[in-house]
Amino acid sequence: MEENNTPNSNKKTIAIIAGAAIGVIAIGGITTAAVITNSPKYVLTTAVENTYKDIQKFEAYEVLNNVINGGSIEASMPLEDVGGLDLTANAKIYLDVNNLNAGANAALLDDDETVMDASIFFKESGIAIKSESLLDEAYGISFKNAAKNLPGSILDPDEKTEYSLKEQQFENWLTIESSIKGCKGIQDDYEKISKEYRKMLIKSLVNNAEIKSGKDSIKTADGKISCKTITLTFDYETISKSLVEVLEYAQKDKALEDVIDRYAKATALTCNDEWDDIKDDFYDEIDDAIDEIEDEDMDLDAELVFYISGSRIVAVTGVIEEDKDEVEMEIILGKNVTTSKEISAVFTNGKEEVGIVYAVDENSKDAYEATVELYSNNRTECKISIDWERKGGDFDFEMEARKDSLSLSGTLVEKGTVHTLTIEKAKEDDETIKLDLTVIFNEKDKMPSSPKFTEVLTMDEDDIEDIGKDILKAMEKISNKYKSNK
Repeated sequence: MEENNTPNSNKKTIAIIAGAAIGVIAIGGITTAAVITNSPKYVLTTAVENTYKDIQKFEAYEVLNNVINGGSIEASMPLEDVGGLDLTANAKIYLDVNNLNAGANAALLDDDETVMDASIFFKESGIAIKSESLLDEAYGISFKNAAKNLPGSILDPDEKTEYSLKEQQFENWLTIESSIKGCKGIQDDYEKISKEYRKMLIKSLVNNAEIKSGKDSIKTADGKISCKTITLTFDYETISKSLVEVLEYAQKDKALEDVIDRYAKATALTCNDEWDDIKDDFYDEIDDAIDEIEDEDMDLDAELVFYISGSRIVAVTGVIEEDKDEVEMEIILGKNVTTSKEISAVFTNGKEEVGIVYAVDENSKDAYEATVELYSNNRTECKISIDWERKGGDFDFEMEARKDSLSLSGTLVEKGTVHTLTIEKAKEDDETIKLDLTVIFNEKDKMPSSPKFTEVLTMDEDDIEDIGKDILKAMEKISNKYKSNK
């Protein structure tokens, strides 16, 4: 029979072959992806990271994180009942940790009149202080001009003044501008590195331990939850091998080394050590840790079972044996730590049981009621209760220990990104104290600009002493005017 080799038949053959190849590749890719995403290593690592992210979504965590990165904390309290002064104390701190900016001011107020005040400003460009009541002008140090102004200044060791730095610390200060700038992004650095090393430790432990996957359910305060389970069985040799792998990686990690370089230079500003000695100390600690881990011979066996649902850790149970001692543990987080009715951790060695329980009675737009209890052998060691009416603002806090008790009552009011806590009174054991303490957490608050200032590094010892004398005179004058009624 004569073969039909027309162009159209060739195209059909090529199309069929190509289609089959693509199909095989697609099926292989899907199968590979399914294997990877269902592997114990992937499942456990993903669950840990998702649970960690959920913890960061706790309302209090989010508020405080925003406050320290572009917000402020302000506190004020009348001093009549606690100090016998007809004045109000006020203090405010501005924070922008990641960008290395901070500011603070404190004041004593007589109604709307400022009796005494002081402010400090810290930015990557310099540090400054000012006070309308104690100083005639603002004073500060420019980091940008430090290398030029430090030689011959009151901080120069060669000048032998009361304020002279030690030789090496003075050398460190000559590069203060670049050292401070190198610390920008400190929070981002921490998050990035901690995430990388968390994943690495889990992967190393999974690779070295005996591992088993399965299915089971576990009882929580939110009900019974069906879970994937990953069981890790390991001994001290397994743990030590995993830790050493991570530490040896850290020794060669260029990204970590860059961070250590930057922070060592900033740390050197506060001591008389060379920055590279501080860096060397860090790596020496790693060397010592590796040696100690490898030299240790511990008779330890453990089995941990991770219960996972919705790509999150629901619970961890386990048994750890060391020599003849055995400790059982059970940590229950629930399906999602941010919405769980109860989070608990219990440890028992057969003779003693220690546990902590965080229980939420209500967490809605109307109210938040919760308790935290630490107990030992069914006896409460410490219990904290929080009752907050979100709409009305009424707020009560109680802490009871075996011998002591403390209760605070007041209001907590939220308006947008501003959270105002007012503690009207405190009761410690049987004694009640009227406080009227107000604390304001502002998630978005513009930091004041640094004032123009006189450069301290261009002043001599007599100038500094004169400033000190002026401050003491001003404070004495204020003290004589406002004396305690007690």
